Amino acid sequence: MSKSFKILTGMILFASLLVPGAAFAEVPDYSLASNWLDGFPAINASVDTIFFSTTGAEDTKLPDIVSYDNESMRKGVALYTFNNASPFLKTTNCFIPFYSQSHLRNFVEKTPAEMEEFEKGRQFQDACAALDYYFENLNGGRPFILAGHSQGSLLSKIILSDYMKLHPEYYSRMVAAYVVGYSVTKEDLKKNPHWKFAAGSGDTGVVISWNTEGPANKNAKNLVVLDGAISINPMNWKRDETPAPASENLGSFAKISSGLMYSPDEKFTKENLLYPSPIEAQLDTERGVVVCRAGDIKLMPTFAAAFGPEGYHADDYAYFFGNICENIKLRTQNWYKLNKGINPQEIIFAD
Repeated sequence: MSKSFKILTGMILFASLLVPGAAFAEVPDYSLASNWLDGFPAINASVDTIFFSTTGAEDTKLPDIVSYDNESMRKGVALYTFNNASPFLKTTNCFIPFYSQSHLRNFVEKTPAEMEEFEKGRQFQDACAALDYYFENLNGGRPFILAGHSQGSLLSKIILSDYMKLHPEYYSRMVAAYVVGYSVTKEDLKKNPHWKFAAGSGDTGVVISWNTEGPANKNAKNLVVLDGAISINPMNWKRDETPAPASENLGSFAKISSGLMYSPDEKFTKENLLYPSPIEAQLDTERGVVVCRAGDIKLMPTFAAAFGPEGYHADDYAYFFGNICENIKLRTQNWYKLNKGINPQEIIFAD
């Protein structure tokens, strides 16, 4: 299928979903550094990440689909994304495109199936344009990680299902896909037999997913936890309910203030790395989530009305920062060993 045909198909679908009265710019010109959060990174690692960001479209005055160049949305993206993308910014060449986003209200008003179809409009069209430009002009043949958070992970699921199916030459270079903060389900795996869900800490070409909660969320409504959800524990990288004690936490990108643990919405600095971290984690395989505790320290929930009384959605990455950084390195080293026969010690990371 040609690139032109794919774009035309996306434009037709986009036209059918466009909100009346919403003003849209042209599809982003991704040759402009201004259409990437933080611009184009220096190439100082053996692996890239292309990261699709958390929802920044929250202002109630905005339409259901918010153009990639909307300043309010861009500010929201910047606020949340440096936190979530921190493990990839720390270890890889990390590319973060701005894309037209679904407004947050859509996740409340639509069913998960409706939301996925809605996301296949202008949002996916922009993502395809970003991916096309990245692979044709920026990637340089390096292996890459696909990553996202929340809406960015819903978009990553669509990319894995549709875009990567059309581009096996790219998919073969994917170290892993971190689809975090939105559920990957058993039904997703049935519909996408080309996906492999991670079985451990070092497998490659796999999909990795989890949502982070506390015990009080057991029966609570969480917008990003879907029926049949599957998770892997981001501390011990197990798929069963083996607990990971705080002694296995390699550092949280967070702070403690007055007995409350929270994450700063800013870039990673050594001052923000909490090590040792008090956070422990255990899978709830029935619900398909990672359940966290922190001893006497209270973890900070995220928008309880949307994610439950102990939904830690904003900190899906931050609580496990150190473990994720090491996991990125392990999977990348294994990819090079398996695909290029290169000694792991020769692989370079940004840090």
